[in-house]
Amino acid sequence: MASKTLKEYKVVVAGAGGAGKSCFIIKFVTGVYTGAYDPTIEDAYRKVYTVDNEVVLFDILDTAGQEEYSAMREQYMRTCEGMIIMYDITNRISLDLIHVLQQQLLRVKDTDYFPMLIVGHKSDEHGDRKVSTQEGMVIASQIGCGFLEASAKNGVNVERAFFDIVREIRKYNQKKSPIRTRITGEHGSSSSCPRRSRRSCQGLATSRSSCRCSMRNVRHSLGCRLLKRAYQSRSDALREGC
Repeated sequence: MASKTLKEYKVVVAGAGGAGKSCFIIKFVTGVYTGAYDPTIEDAYRKVYTVDNEVVLFDILDTAGQEEYSAMREQYMRTCEGMIIMYDITNRISLDLIHVLQQQLLRVKDTDYFPMLIVGHKSDEHGDRKVSTQEGMVIASQIGCGFLEASAKNGVNVERAFFDIVREIRKYNQKKSPIRTRITGEHGSSSSCPRRSRRSCQGLATSRSSCRCSMRNVRHSLGCRLLKRAYQSRSDALREGC
């Protein structure tokens, strides 16, 4: 019943293997932190939350970060509405996949922009940090999307990450909706003729007016001929009488 009444958002969490995508999602969905690393092929989670006074249904896909599963990326990119791209602040190599995922997503969606959020995970591991906060911010700025550092272990910015991607999806959808409104009209129907249609309507009215004028001319001409014939017959009859 919930899926029929709630607004649903399809969110994909992608990134390098070992970045902590699964424990990040599980923390958001269940509130429990699971520190054990278990490589994921693909898992789906659903959770109802209230985002900015709107009750929504999160449909979250946890994806594989290993290169051997890269062929599966386009499949989930086609159906998602927004993507969280995660890297591990303790592993510089995990940065390499950010631009790869971003470019692939834009290509699959055939667009120059799509809702994305960069998340630098494991912000609690200060002593092992290999990627500075500024580096993450620069990458996000280059891509043109939001940026957060987060920690599933400490529960820092976990909810905010998912809420922010929903807000990005909303803004993206709002930018698209005026285009549909201009095409279909404010209420989804063409209550008034578009410019081209009005010309057609005017042309049709002119055509009908011309037809009415033509019919009047025909009736007038026919009436004249009948009167002429009647007058001629009366004259003939008078001559015969004489």
